[in-house]
Amino acid sequence: MAGEGLGARHDSCPGGLRRDTAGWVLGVLDPVEARNLAEHLPHCAACRSAVDELQPAARALLALPPGQPPEHLAAATLARVRQAAARA
Repeated sequence: MAGEGLGARHDSCPGGLRRDTAGWVLGVLDPVEARNLAEHLPHCAACRSAVDELQPAARALLALPPGQPPEHLAAATLARVRQAAARA
């Protein structure tokens, strides 16, 4: 994903972008990576197949409600942020 772009080579993909397919279906690729994969997909059956396989899982993950951290973790994190802000 981020930082891998065209350099992300994968044996089953002649174009070498298969690692970016998960980021593609989750919508987390940076704009350059997303454009590169969008241009690549029409020419690579392996990547199109990977996207098709990942889509149901991505839809399920994206449909989950946002999680809330445990109260003790949230309180500890906020306390540390306040301490850091007081020192700044």
